[in-house]
Amino acid sequence: YIMRGSLQDKEKELAGCHFSRCNNCYLVNLKNVLGVQKDMVLLEGHELIISRPRKKQFLLELSDYLGGGYRR
Repeated sequence: YIMRGSLQDKEKELAGCHFSRCNNCYLVNLKNVLGVQKDMVLLEGHELIISRPRKKQFLLELSDYLGGGYRR
């Protein structure tokens, strides 16, 4: 979706809804992640770069999400 406003504001709005920021341009709904390859997050029809500064946090949030049994 394309929305107006800062990504930081949207990230705050979506806190607790299983979204994670993979780089400075994208918030990713973790339930749509198909996999991770090197520095890329794989979604249906898209491959997004995971930036080096955000990689550790993104992978931690994805791991917590998958380990928490949220995926259905």
